[in-house]
Amino acid sequence: MKIKPALAAISAITLLLCGCTKENAADSSSELPSDMPYNRTVMETENGYYYNVSNPILSMRYREKSTGADIFLCAKPECMHNGSDTCTATYNFLSISNQILYNGSIYFVADISDKETTGYALYKMSLDGTSLDKVGDVAKVKSALNSDKFFVGSLESFFIHKGYAYIPYTLGQNTYADFIEQGIVKMDITTGETETIFKNNDFFSRRSMTLEGGCGDYIYYYDWEESDGGYYRQNIYSGEKEKLYQTDAFSSVSAFTEDEYYVISFDENDELLVTVYSYTDFAPNGVVIETGEKTLASGGIRAYEDKLIVCSNSEAAVYDKNGQKLGSIVAGEDADDYSGKAMYVYSANISFDISNGKLYMKKYDEGLASSVMYSCPIEEIASGNGKWEVAYTIAGYEAYWDEDPIFTKLNRGN
Repeated sequence: MKIKPALAAISAITLLLCGCTKENAADSSSELPSDMPYNRTVMETENGYYYNVSNPILSMRYREKSTGADIFLCAKPECMHNGSDTCTATYNFLSISNQILYNGSIYFVADISDKETTGYALYKMSLDGTSLDKVGDVAKVKSALNSDKFFVGSLESFFIHKGYAYIPYTLGQNTYADFIEQGIVKMDITTGETETIFKNNDFFSRRSMTLEGGCGDYIYYYDWEESDGGYYRQNIYSGEKEKLYQTDAFSSVSAFTEDEYYVISFDENDELLVTVYSYTDFAPNGVVIETGEKTLASGGIRAYEDKLIVCSNSEAAVYDKNGQKLGSIVAGEDADDYSGKAMYVYSANISFDISNGKLYMKKYDEGLASSVMYSCPIEEIASGNGKWEVAYTIAGYEAYWDEDPIFTKLNRGN
């Protein structure tokens, strides 16, 4: 496998990432900032964007806003970015989770399994492509448990909140023969020290937990045991837990802020409702938004400052705290061919996120190999004057390698 000549030339460009390489200002996790529960996929700095090419394989790139230069996040000019152990951007073609830009570094969880062990670790990558370091092990066990199989578990989405990474994991497979354990670990990103929040090593146990995010002094999660499941929040300092909502098959908590949380459900016409709840009594505060939509896109409900953004496959709408619709923008419409007509697309082909006051829409091609990230200021959407602009394009693996990095990794046996 070889990198294509044109990309080799681009990768030799010196990484001029001014303003993107500041050192972590905090000395301890208690001094680190809160995360943003709406900002989950866009990694944006003042000068550019960071993104991974071929998920779930490590293949990190950087696009500079001013020049449009798009390069692998590796500071070695002669590097071929082919998954070697000397390339920061493609190190060993690690299998990785979602990636988070936090406090001047990029974090991700990687599968560190081999023929003797199975496990995961949290990694930290510098924004100038000069370093990639392991923060600490998430979970790691001998994989040869009555079997000589090579176990590969599940890389699930994690988040970072006030200096701690909250990481769900599954060791082995979700089958009786190959299951080892699943759990959630809290890791100090400055020391790598861990604390177990939840662990289950019994395949027949029906207990499960799903992390939702962090906000203020709390983390939010879904806890399901037997027939009693619900949404909770836990104070990160006192450990006190509070139940927010008893779930059912047709409703769920979809977003939260420090002041309130939002539950989606369906009306008699199978159209989505958003009901606002108060933490004071964990009950509706009287605001109900009738969206008129029957489906939501990925990342479709986002609470941002004093607004709520509801994104379907046809439009993205902005509501105020009283449930009044302020404005909307067509979803799925190409930025350079705006006609004002709704373009309905499948949920798998479109997703949304928020960063620095802008709504981002990621639209995949039909084969899901490449995608385009569009952006529009939320204030412009609210005023009815919003128009999508292309922020950056994520090319498929063919633009950089002769074969999919997943197959390269498998052929190497690692």
